[in-house]
Amino acid sequence: MAEKRGVRLNRPQDVRRLLSRLVNESLRHEIENDQLRVISYTCGMILKSFEIGELADRIEKVEESIGGRP
Repeated sequence: MAEKRGVRLNRPQDVRRLLSRLVNESLRHEIENDQLRVISYTCGMILKSFEIGELADRIEKVEESIGGRP
């Protein structure tokens, strides 16, 4: 049996690509609904972490531009 490689989810686009692939696999009945549900939830958390990281970076830049944190 061939070993599967891990999936790299370094950018939101990577997560969207994975979700798209999984939806297609689900429609072809190649993945169980429970597996899809777990992976989809996890992908949602990953996307949220990207969003939080981006917002934190933006806040830091704004704080630096106005003279730092109080």
